Amino acid sequence: MNTFFVIEEQTDNEPLDVVQERCDICVDAVMNPHKPRPKGENILGEVTRQFWVTASSDMPLVVVERFQHTWRGYLDSVVRQAANRDRKRILHPEEYLAERVNNIGAWPCYAIGEQCARLNIPHECMEHPILERMRTCVSHLMTLTNDLFSYRKEKIANDSDYNAITNVMVHFHTDLSGAVQWISDRHEEVLVRFWELREKVINKDGFPSWGPELDRQIIEYTGVLADHIRGNYEWSWHTQR
Repeated sequence: MNTFFVIEEQTDNEPLDVVQERCDICVDAVMNPHKPRPKGENILGEVTRQFWVTASSDMPLVVVERFQHTWRGYLDSVVRQAANRDRKRILHPEEYLAERVNNIGAWPCYAIGEQCARLNIPHECMEHPILERMRTCVSHLMTLTNDLFSYRKEKIANDSDYNAITNVMVHFHTDLSGAVQWISDRHEEVLVRFWELREKVINKDGFPSWGPELDRQIIEYTGVLADHIRGNYEWSWHTQR
């Protein structure tokens, strides 16, 4: 999380070319963690390199590959965010939520969650459409709550264009109260969808079995995803960030 926040602080208000350069540094540091960072490089390179050397030290190869893939997707979305910011473009809520699937930074965290739970699940299983939709649900839920919690801070800092509340107010021509209600309704809708999908995994309803051990790990993985939903709430309140 600290690595994410350093990246955020180093990219949130920078022009596109600077953000592209810094995100490329962060990708390279994860792909080549044992390569010394160039002298004079932005601190992000060494911060990211040290994080990844520690985090990946006892991580199964399949989880390493998932983290690296989703890390690149996250940083690509940070670059797209900078491009939209430079153009002063306020996204439609649906486009915004689709973009935030990667941009909220949750997908690399799912891989860290796998490591914490000592899971070792093949890509074939993890790429099943139901698990893909579950991960998307979690990203949407984290985005919606994050935007509610951070709107006042971002509004004061004149940095609220990349926030679901602003998107809803602008594109649906409503006030703050109407935007909050839209987000609340959408949150409940997505939460119900998440639990329905989890039941499908548990009950093998349209979801295959890969044998007792992998089935056990996959069910535990759905709990890891659920932990991210609740953990995001708890972290937001307790840190007061």
